[in-house]
Amino acid sequence: MLFRSLRSGSVLLSEVMANSRTVAFGGAIGADWLEIYNASSATTDLSGMSVTDDPKTPRRWVFPNGAKLPPQTHLAILCDPNAPAATNYAAGAVMNTGFGLDSAGDGVFIFDAPSRGGALLDSVQFGLQAADYSLSRIPDINGDWGLGLPTPGLPNTAAALGDPALIRINEWMANPANGDDWFELLD
Repeated sequence: MLFRSLRSGSVLLSEVMANSRTVAFGGAIGADWLEIYNASSATTDLSGMSVTDDPKTPRRWVFPNGAKLPPQTHLAILCDPNAPAATNYAAGAVMNTGFGLDSAGDGVFIFDAPSRGGALLDSVQFGLQAADYSLSRIPDINGDWGLGLPTPGLPNTAAALGDPALIRINEWMANPANGDDWFELLD
């Protein structure tokens, strides 16, 4: 996985779900989503900010006028390409970017409003994603990106991982008559 993150403002990317198969969010089961977090101690105006999976198209999905994020609050946004883009900003409404994320590798970028300069506020680029696990910043404000349990709209939770010290090379094949070299790991 390739992680890159910029922290230029109070609004940060907090969690990305790019390979949902059974996780429900926003009335959809198996749809992708992303989550932002307001790290400041004040409500942040999201009006005109934008989210994209392609930095060459920074305004692919734009927050509606009047959208606000209270301090130390998470906001999950659906990324369902099978549903129309939605910018309904009302209590209980789910916003949808209208585009999905590629579970084989993609990126998420959040840009400030053009009226405030349009700068890239935060981003994460990633490789192949495990099904039904999220890519999460733990802790939300200043943590590193890692494997998480899906928590749309809530504080992030790290996924339990095995002890890498217990992994052993079980067998290997170098220079086989047919096919590529390979090795097998055992834990």
